[in-house]
Amino acid sequence: MKKRHLKVGGFSLIELIIVIGIITTLLGCATIAFSTWIKKHDVEYQVKTLHADLLKTRAEAMNKNRDHFVVLNEKNYSIIADTDPGPFGDGVMSDADEVIRHETEFQ
Repeated sequence: MKKRHLKVGGFSLIELIIVIGIITTLLGCATIAFSTWIKKHDVEYQVKTLHADLLKTRAEAMNKNRDHFVVLNEKNYSIIADTDPGPFGDGVMSDADEVIRHETEFQ
C-alpha cells in the first residue's frame, strides 16, 4: 500500500481568497470612515476660523471705537472696517471702507 505524503504547512488558495476578501472589506470601510472624518474636520476648521475672526473683529471695533461689518456670502466672507469720517464712522458700508479680511474657504 502506497502512503501519500502531504505537505504540511502553507495556505490553500481558498484561505488566501477569504483573507484577501476580508482585508478588502475592512479597507473599504476604513476609506469611507476616513473621508467622512476629513469632511467633518474641514467644516469644524472653517467654523472655528470664522468664530475667531468674529471675535477679533469685535475686539478691534471696540478698541478703535469704529463700526465693522461682516458680509457673509455663499462661498466666502469679508470683514470691513468703517473708515468714513465722524466719531464712529457713518455706520453705512461703502466702497471707500477698508477690507480687513477676505476669506474664501467655504466649501
